Amino acid sequence: MKLSKIIGLTAIAVLALMATLGAGTAAAKTTTLCKTNTNSPACYPGDRYAASTALKATSSKVVLEGVYGGKKIECTESALEGKSGAETGSPMPLTISKWTLNGCSSSQYGKCITSSLNENFTGSLAWTEGSNGSLSVGKSKGENVNPAWGLLCGSKICTFVAEAVPLPVSGGNPAQIVASKMGLIDQAGCLTPFGSANITATYALNSPSPAYVTVPTSGGPWKAVSLCKENWDACAVDDRYPAGTTLTGEAKEITFATNWGATKITCKKASFSAKTTADWGVEFVPAEVLSFPLEECKQSSIGSCTVTTSKLGTMELYDGGVNAATVQGDFVSWRFQCGGLFDCTFRSIFPSQMKGGNPATWTLTNNKVLYEGSVCPTEPPFMTAGFFISSPTPLHISS
Repeated sequence: MKLSKIIGLTAIAVLALMATLGAGTAAAKTTTLCKTNTNSPACYPGDRYAASTALKATSSKVVLEGVYGGKKIECTESALEGKSGAETGSPMPLTISKWTLNGCSSSQYGKCITSSLNENFTGSLAWTEGSNGSLSVGKSKGENVNPAWGLLCGSKICTFVAEAVPLPVSGGNPAQIVASKMGLIDQAGCLTPFGSANITATYALNSPSPAYVTVPTSGGPWKAVSLCKENWDACAVDDRYPAGTTLTGEAKEITFATNWGATKITCKKASFSAKTTADWGVEFVPAEVLSFPLEECKQSSIGSCTVTTSKLGTMELYDGGVNAATVQGDFVSWRFQCGGLFDCTFRSIFPSQMKGGNPATWTLTNNKVLYEGSVCPTEPPFMTAGFFISSPTPLHISS
C-alpha cells in the first residue's frame, strides 16, 4: 500500500492542527521581485518579474533532526515550487504548488519513503533590507495551509507539519532561501518526551534567476525625482510623500540688498507653504505656492515697510545631487511700501538649493530679484535666506 494511503487518517489530524497554525505577516512595505539589483532596494517597472512568474528552488541537502526518537535523516533531493500571485504586494502574494523531500535515509533505518501531505498552499514575499526579504508559507486560518510530510523509515510512520516561520531570502544569481532549524510539529508520537524536531536546508532559486527582493518605484532608468520619507537614491512607492503634500518652512531673517548697499531691506520673519501636485516627476516634482508672507520688514535708510504678497507662483524641485533639489519655477512677488519714499515690487529668481534631512533646509544665497514700480532701487537687489522645512519631516530628495 502506498505511503500516502497508509497515513490518510493521520493526515486528517495534520490538517486539523494546520488550521491553527500560520505565518501571520506584519504590515510590510510593498514588495516586488526584481531582475537586477542596479537600483536596489528600488526596482523600476521594466525590471520587475511579472505576476504568475514560475518559481522553482532546489536543495541537494536537507537535514531533519530530532525525528524518530532523536535521530537524524538526510535527504538529497528537495524542491520548492510555486508562482507569484502579483507583480507587487504588501507583502507580495505567492502560491506554493509543492514542497517535496526525496532521497531520504538514516544511518539506523536506511532508505526512507517520503510523501508530501499538503500541496497548493499560500505564501508571501516581504522585503526586509537591501536586495533581501523573507518568505512565509501558510496562513493563519483554514485547511490545507502549511507544508507537511510523511516518512516511513523502517516500520514506523511519522508525520510532521512545518511551523509557519518566515524564511530569509537573499537576492542573487541565484537567490537563496534558507530554512535554519525550522520547527517540525510531530503528529505520530515519533519524538522522545519533550523532544523537538526541525529541518535545515539552503535552497537555490533556479527560476527565475537572477532574482532580488526589492521595493517598487515608478519611472524608469531616467532621473525620477520624488520627495521621500527615507534617504534612498530611488524612493520606494510606499515611502514617497503623495501629491497634495504641503511643504512649510520658516526663516528667522530674509534680506534684499543691492551690491553697493544703497538699498537693504531686512524682514525678521518669513515663512512659506506650498502643495505638491504630483508624487514624482521625470524631471521635477511640481508644487503650487500657497503663501509666502514677510513680516517685520525695514528699509535701511527709511524704516518700517508694509509688505503684501502680490503674486503666488509655482515651485519645481529638480534633481540637485545627492539628497538635494534645485528649486526653480515662476515663484512669488512682494510689494514693498516703505514710508512715502519707496514703492517697489520684487520678484524672486531661481535657482536655489534644498537639502534633504530631518529637517530639510532651503537656502537662497544672493538670488537675483527682478523689480518694478514707481520708486525702486537703481540696480537689482539680491535675496538671501535660510529656511528650515518644518513639514513634512523628515524630507529627503530622491532621484
